[in-house]
Amino acid sequence: MTDSSSSSARTTAACAALDALPDAHARAAAIDVIADEALLAEIALTAAHADTRKAAVERVHGEAALQRIADGAKGHDRGVARSTQQRLEAIQLRARQAAEADALLAQLEDLATRAGPIVSAVVDLEHRWRALDLGDDAPRQARYAMARAAIQQRFDRDGEAQRTRQQFEREAKAWL
Repeated sequence: MTDSSSSSARTTAACAALDALPDAHARAAAIDVIADEALLAEIALTAAHADTRKAAVERVHGEAALQRIADGAKGHDRGVARSTQQRLEAIQLRARQAAEADALLAQLEDLATRAGPIVSAVVDLEHRWRALDLGDDAPRQARYAMARAAIQQRFDRDGEAQRTRQQFEREAKAWL
């Protein structure tokens, strides 16, 4: 038996076993224990019950497997196709946000060491950072906090240098 016929037989057997279960709750519980995304993708495309197909889609997390389901479901299962497409769009949005966050973080980290005025650039980056929805991205949030702390240290050093310069100028005027 070849790998594809073995996979097909396994999918057929899984779908038959799921279809034999008495209700949607039992089928969903059975799907919850399946870890093989390839099998879940096949179930999402071939199971007899719509609730079974949708439950299988919910267990698939890999972009390639979701794309395969979206492609396979087009034109024949609008519910699965729509659900899968929404999940793919969410994954792609998250990837774009992560890339933008990394770019913003690199710029923010650079500002901490750049000579010259940086306030307006920091404000702009802060606004752009807040526009991203990264509340659950702990590593990037930690990196942001570190970059922001470095910027604050830079502001503190610049403020101290300005105060020292002003004090020197006052003392120089008093001597003249």
